[in-house]
Amino acid sequence: MRSGTVLLALASAEVVCGDLPKIGKKWWVLGPFASGKVEYEAAPRLKEDPVERLGGVWQLFGSRKAGVGLLAEHATGGRVSWRWTETLSGGGDGWAQIQLPHDHIPFQQLLQSPPLGSGSDVLHVQYWVVGALKVKTSGRFGVNCRGLHTFHVVLPQDEQVVGPFAGNIYSSTPFTVPIDFEAPGTYHLLSRVRGKVPLRFACRLETLKATLKGSIQAKNLPDVVGGKLLVSPAPIDLRVQNTGASWLDVRAEVAPSPSSVVSAASSSVRLAPGAMVQVPVLVTVNGPAVEKDAAACVRFELRLVGSEDQTEQAALSVPVQLRCRRSTQSALFSFLDVDGSVALAAVLKPRRPSGEAMPILVSLSGVGVEPQAQADAYKMKPPGAEDYIFGYEEMWVLAPQRDGPHNWEDVGLRAALRSIDVLAESQGADAGRLVVHGHSRGGHGAWALATRIPDRVLGVASACGWYSREEYGDANNLWVHDPTLMHMDKLLLGIFHASVAENENSLHASNLKGLPALVRTAARDQAVPPWFGRRMARHLEEEGANVTFQEFDQEHWWWDSQEPNDGGVMHDPGLRKWTLEAARRPRLALSELLAQGDFVLAAGGPEYQGRFGLRILQRRAPAARGFLTLSRASPGKQALQRHRQGGKGVKVVLTTANVLRFAVRMSGGLGQLLQKGDELLLDGGILKLGEAEEVEVCQSSPGTCTESGEGSGGSWRVCGPGDLRPSLSPIRRVFAEPWVLVIPDTPSALEVLLASYFVAGHLTAVGTATQVLTQTEAGAFRQSHRFVFLGTVARLPWGKSWPLELRSGARNTLHLGGCRFAGQYSAVFRAPAEGSKALGALDLVVTALENQALVDLVSYSFATNQPHTRAPMSNMLPDFMVAGPHFRWKGYGGVVAAGYWDESWQPAPNSAYFRC
Repeated sequence: MRSGTVLLALASAEVVCGDLPKIGKKWWVLGPFASGKVEYEAAPRLKEDPVERLGGVWQLFGSRKAGVGLLAEHATGGRVSWRWTETLSGGGDGWAQIQLPHDHIPFQQLLQSPPLGSGSDVLHVQYWVVGALKVKTSGRFGVNCRGLHTFHVVLPQDEQVVGPFAGNIYSSTPFTVPIDFEAPGTYHLLSRVRGKVPLRFACRLETLKATLKGSIQAKNLPDVVGGKLLVSPAPIDLRVQNTGASWLDVRAEVAPSPSSVVSAASSSVRLAPGAMVQVPVLVTVNGPAVEKDAAACVRFELRLVGSEDQTEQAALSVPVQLRCRRSTQSALFSFLDVDGSVALAAVLKPRRPSGEAMPILVSLSGVGVEPQAQADAYKMKPPGAEDYIFGYEEMWVLAPQRDGPHNWEDVGLRAALRSIDVLAESQGADAGRLVVHGHSRGGHGAWALATRIPDRVLGVASACGWYSREEYGDANNLWVHDPTLMHMDKLLLGIFHASVAENENSLHASNLKGLPALVRTAARDQAVPPWFGRRMARHLEEEGANVTFQEFDQEHWWWDSQEPNDGGVMHDPGLRKWTLEAARRPRLALSELLAQGDFVLAAGGPEYQGRFGLRILQRRAPAARGFLTLSRASPGKQALQRHRQGGKGVKVVLTTANVLRFAVRMSGGLGQLLQKGDELLLDGGILKLGEAEEVEVCQSSPGTCTESGEGSGGSWRVCGPGDLRPSLSPIRRVFAEPWVLVIPDTPSALEVLLASYFVAGHLTAVGTATQVLTQTEAGAFRQSHRFVFLGTVARLPWGKSWPLELRSGARNTLHLGGCRFAGQYSAVFRAPAEGSKALGALDLVVTALENQALVDLVSYSFATNQPHTRAPMSNMLPDFMVAGPHFRWKGYGGVVAAGYWDESWQPAPNSAYFRC
């Protein structure tokens, strides 16, 4: 069993009794309204829309029988009104299926003559839906809604709207929202549904039989090979939910058994009411060294105990089954990612190992392709043979995986890099000699990986891939029909768009100059148009890469290129030949590359690790790329002539653009070219780098470098030990290390609700292992984790070094960039981690001056293409954002300040926006 989950919960503490509430048969629907594709989006109401003027959707729902229409772009006549639809039969499984009506909209006409973008863009819409929950007996019940991102519940007593609650948008984990229905009556569920028509979702109410639920994410389980795990100890992806109303301390461990094959240290987590978290349990398997292929050859149980005030409140056992694989087959290993969460990879061993460290073929998959399937794509059957041959004789095949809609950006890219290091550490593979392949989404990832670590890449092959998520397909085009554009300055739009521009691979293609690059397209590809591959091949050739372009008369995926079973798109004779040649070809020396012309190193963020030992660490304008251009020295330059009067010659000229700080590794290509005593001509000045292996060079601007350090090259100098380090931005970088969500001591019900909602978003989207802690509890994690503070400004321990200034008085106010904010304002920003000893440690602060503003900020939105929905605060936000009182209905148009910090934690004047 390799998909779905294995779940067993033992009820040790009853939560509810009585009749299960029923979902009403009639659902009311308002819409559709225009919708964009950014994940922070205006609600389905335009400027001066009646929904907002009348106090929101619930108040408008109360007057639905009046038949008042709301202005909307899609509708004939320009107005939409409340309509109702009946739930579809759930087949007896308790699910109420809701299909949203769209036959009242002339979509065919809109498709034929779209107002903007492609015809498909007009199919991305949003609705408000309202359904009844009929409660006969009060109690605590679970609400599980598949396909809904967020929902709210309206109480019958005072019509208070409670939420937000997290829906199960990916339906990938048995997540339910426990809600107290304190009195009989008719409750209502409200939700904003976004997507591409036709739209549907499903909800189910559950009796909570236990305060603790546990499940195993079976697709993330490692395999046993020869009685052992490939990586040991390996994490088991255990997911635990507290469905009770009190905090629980949960301990997980391997249950005692007569067999000693499996062992594990116990893992513990603090679980807030309603919260669901991942608990990685590290296990070791010591079985007999037997070669076999079996679906469930190792069985054991994980025992979970939930305690409150050291008193056991709940216990359950969750069964685990591990598969056995032969050493000649593809096998899975799980590992702890850089953020402490569980990731997975499939591997094919070299067929003829030599005892030496062998190169790694890193293969990145497309959407929906699991790691084993990606690894097994490297197979071919010789003519006349009965069996397939997998992989390569002298090369590892590695196919990594991280849950979620990452498109091999950010969390996905970090998981791929970590999998390489894990394979090298555990199996002795050579992490410095990589050939990168990718198909479809993975084709995009192949460019992303290669442009960031070109010093470790021997060649890169992209098949049927795209180079930019924001330009591929109708699901990704940003800023087309977004209602927020009616309120948003273009400068602000540019800042948000710049926050994801580092993932635009074409902007960093110069990093691959001189490297082998294979581009494959399929002429009949209906998933990824060959236009993208053709365009990227042309651009790579312009930038000096060694390009091989191939186009096949095929569709998106094919198994036979020329002959039956020849390996197809990922492994046919042509690709095998190109891959082996790339792996064996000597690396191009910097002197050889410069003989062909200048080399331009580009970096859009700190994850770009540079080439030839040269790396950009910090940019002056954080929203833009930085460049380092290497050239052969020209005797005609005056600075060089002056220098020759007194000493040795200069071999290399380095010119910078938008760079504040960079590093030179002397064992890299540049350092090898510069012999001891050689000097560097840097922006017209002479700089001596010294004898250290790693040298950091920074500009002598205020707040950047001290007067200490060697060198005197114009405005550049070798940095001293007390100089500031680069700050990692944008906001999503906070989640690149283990983190916990921190709320005030003695938290309010709202703070607990928002915290559980926030961590549920990260678990559901990318399988993040984190937990909710109070400020006192979080103290034990200060040196090992980043903090995400959540609460109003009056409730947070405002840090002295936090870049937003808090002024207390009769009314708290926030101050930033000469602006003063008071009232219905919220803010999210990166900040130095006070109390942490880690160099450059970062925290995230999610706060507001009032409760409702905090709810509006935390109630993050989602993409109309659900598989592209990111976790909270992990996509387009720069270093800081301040939202005003209209943020709830204007989306990004309600933002009053946004941008990046400079090297002194002040708003960078060239990368910030203010409206005050």
